[in-house]
Amino acid sequence: MENVFVKHVENLDYSAVEDLIRQTIRDRKYGKVIIKPNLCFHQRIPGATTSPDLVRFVTRYFVKRSEEVIVFESDALLNTADEAFDNLGIRKAVEEEGGKILNLTNHFKEAKYEYLKEPFTKHDLFVNLPVLKTHEFALVTGAVKNMFGAVPEMKRIKYHPIIAEVLVKLCKIYSNQLVIMDGIDAMEGHGPTRGRSIKMNILLSGTNPAAIDTIASQIMGIPLSDVPHIQYARGQLGVGNANLKCEGTSMEKLSREFKRPQLDPITASKMWVWKHKVPNNILFASPLYPITRFFGLKIRKATRKILRMEKID
Repeated sequence: MENVFVKHVENLDYSAVEDLIRQTIRDRKYGKVIIKPNLCFHQRIPGATTSPDLVRFVTRYFVKRSEEVIVFESDALLNTADEAFDNLGIRKAVEEEGGKILNLTNHFKEAKYEYLKEPFTKHDLFVNLPVLKTHEFALVTGAVKNMFGAVPEMKRIKYHPIIAEVLVKLCKIYSNQLVIMDGIDAMEGHGPTRGRSIKMNILLSGTNPAAIDTIASQIMGIPLSDVPHIQYARGQLGVGNANLKCEGTSMEKLSREFKRPQLDPITASKMWVWKHKVPNNILFASPLYPITRFFGLKIRKATRKILRMEKID
């Protein structure tokens, strides 16, 4: 039985985060703690990236109890981790609290470690800070999917055909986890970055990423049968039933039907390509990618205009 805690938070502050962490894991001293927020975009969009305030308060908590605290992210295809750190206020928040920032992509260029076999550094605790949101390709992106940023290669998109297996490998490599899901601002529709923000005012916490995602999917009204990577992770990470403990709210109050992404022809085509290794690598993990992206965006924009699909960019 995996415990998942859900806390209603009207105003996010340090005491709320401290109370939730103490409720989830025992208070102790650590050597090194590494923290992985969701920084999938370099501009602040509520519900798309982990709140800088949450990153600040989690960093503060562990700086008081650890010899070293590192907050890391990898470069994305559209922006570097450093751009996200700076534009989102993450670098400022972490360094003011006494933590360190690490661009994992730059680190990998020097360290050349086997990232699907070993962690980038020895550590005592991995803190996973995902966001409660939908995803136009994975349908639900949460704690398990947030592990994809632990792949330091910018073109990690090459792993999409086997993404469930890769995510589980990373969960096992970074197995000693504390997960705090940011549901202060959630996102529905065209997540991970182009959806509609929803004010939920909740934080979810636990120690098993698949259990967190199980409850998150229930809150969003999305059956697990529609989210293969979470189903696979549940089996591999030993999740039976998730025991929900709510503070200041209830599952009945939280649950709602999150709007799903509308699959325009470009998105549907990309989903097909990403399931097949050869076309995926040619179109998205090769020098052809800028061309693929350019024409894809043009066609998507024209298609949505013609079909009068809802614009939620």
